[in-house]
Amino acid sequence: MGKDNVVTLFTKLTSLLFACHHVKDPNTTRIITTLILVGGIPNSVPLPKRTMEWKRNTKLEGCASMGVLSTLMRGLVRGADRMSEFTSKRGSRTHNKGRGARPAGRNLPSSKFLAIRSMIPEFVVPPLEGFKLRPYVSYRAPKGTEPPLTAQSLFDEVVAPQIKQDFEAGTFSKDQLEKYGFEPTQEGKLFKLYPKNYVR
Repeated sequence: MGKDNVVTLFTKLTSLLFACHHVKDPNTTRIITTLILVGGIPNSVPLPKRTMEWKRNTKLEGCASMGVLSTLMRGLVRGADRMSEFTSKRGSRTHNKGRGARPAGRNLPSSKFLAIRSMIPEFVVPPLEGFKLRPYVSYRAPKGTEPPLTAQSLFDEVVAPQIKQDFEAGTFSKDQLEKYGFEPTQEGKLFKLYPKNYVR
């Protein structure tokens, strides 16, 4: 089998493959697939320089059983990126479906989205009056390096420097303790302080 015959056969079968791919004729596709599987071009047949470069660039060198045209047929039918990694960036919107989130509006016929306020979810916070439980901390949580925060340490870090500064400046007054965050009564407060932590 000469070089010219191989090139001619290669060109004709390639044209037929593209035609079958577009026409979707099952009989013609079956015949061409049989020709490819049975009479694929082996590596022992000397091919032109361009064909060898194409085989080398497409990593098809060494496939004597299937042939070059069978690999081309597989690429046309199954897609060129069949064996590539399937990530979340691939696929249509129908394939990448949602995760159960309800829509916050309606899609109008003019391809615009109308947000409806009654469909937008809102966080409802229950009344916490009289709620005396402390925040839950798991026992598996590390203890940490800092000591626990107490009323005395909070007073020494926040209020004491202000009182010391006003005392040195001569502007400190016992009747103006509200300036430092003192609250004379706890009536009307949502979060009431415990008697042991309340400043008397």
